Amino acid sequence: MEWSGPFDRCATLLQALNGNRADIGGCGDIPSISGIAAGQPLCIGAVQPPKPDSLGNAILVRGDSSIRKATDLIGKKVAVNQGGAGEYLLLKVLEKENIPKEKVQRVYLSPNDAAPALYQNSVDAWAVWEPYISIAELEHRARRITTTHPAPTYGIMVVRRGAATENPQGVKAALVALGKNAEWLNQNPSSAAEFMVKELKVSSTVAKQATKNRGPESVTFPNSEDIANLQKTADWMLEQKIIPQRVDIAAALCPTAKLSVK
Repeated sequence: MEWSGPFDRCATLLQALNGNRADIGGCGDIPSISGIAAGQPLCIGAVQPPKPDSLGNAILVRGDSSIRKATDLIGKKVAVNQGGAGEYLLLKVLEKENIPKEKVQRVYLSPNDAAPALYQNSVDAWAVWEPYISIAELEHRARRITTTHPAPTYGIMVVRRGAATENPQGVKAALVALGKNAEWLNQNPSSAAEFMVKELKVSSTVAKQATKNRGPESVTFPNSEDIANLQKTADWMLEQKIIPQRVDIAAALCPTAKLSVK
């Protein structure tokens, strides 16, 4: 197994998969489903189950902002990545607080563009994930207005469909190895932080906080409950017009993942 990356966000990873420059990568459920809905040749190889208490996603504001809670976002501009985890987080927070989504302006920006937009007052808030949260908090005095995610979110080990078809056993072996790697990193959080420093070029302080906020990781083959949960997410995305067509999660599983469903 050869390491490729790192990728700054799921959109970049999906481009690499589509361009045959990578075969497997870890991504969020929202951008993965968005990619499949757009007709990209991808399949779901394994999942990282939800962590309800994880602090790995948040809506951030500047430290001097008057915004304190979700209802304060009404009439404001919030940076999100279109069809990705940020947009999903924002919409779910608004849904939980019974705030019509039309009352909050979504500004579609990549994380690299959203960060300066927040700091320079071009947007009022930013829905994002780690390690961007820790960078913003520790290095730019941003603060959270949300803590845990209002909806269960999965990580997905997304696979280039050609690789899954041509070498299913190789893909399965790689996914099993990634699961063992996740277990080892859970037992060695300092090594996980060191890896983040090396690969993502963040400070040691940021890496340690981001690792703690994310919580323990796991990589497993999806079961029937996982498929049902992901299908609910995909159907919600269609209702919200985040994706153009319905995604059948069971049909989107890679061959090795289908064999593992119980």
